[in-house]
Amino acid sequence: MINGNGIISVSHPGLDIEDLDIQLCSNVDHGEFNCPEGSHVFSMMHGKNASFEFTFVAEPDEGYQVKQWLFNSEIVQGNTTNSFLAKVSNETSYRGFIAVEFEPIA
Repeated sequence: MINGNGIISVSHPGLDIEDLDIQLCSNVDHGEFNCPEGSHVFSMMHGKNASFEFTFVAEPDEGYQVKQWLFNSEIVQGNTTNSFLAKVSNETSYRGFIAVEFEPIA
């Protein structure tokens, strides 16, 4: 999350969330990507040329809504919904940094 005001969760078919190695983003070398303070990163083992799809669900606090999603530091155009399907593959160097920003409901 960029500014707090909600939480984000992740799911992947056939994967138990306990199987993911979840750590504070600030404790992991993540190259050129910046991650907000207090954010988390997860990793998992994969085969060569594999690809994975993860569904991220945002749960805004009362009085807030999703303003935007970011995938690998780029704004996901046109998605202000409470969910985002991210695909991680060799095309993204097996990296998928996801952030969601909330805003007050007008």
